[in-house]
Amino acid sequence: MGSVQRSQQDFKWYLGSAAFY
Repeated sequence: MGSVQRSQQDFKWYLGSAAFY
């Protein structure tokens, strides 16, 4: 469960980083 949530957060961060760039 925690792993899945962490993965989702990482994905969101990745999207935000890509959008920022």
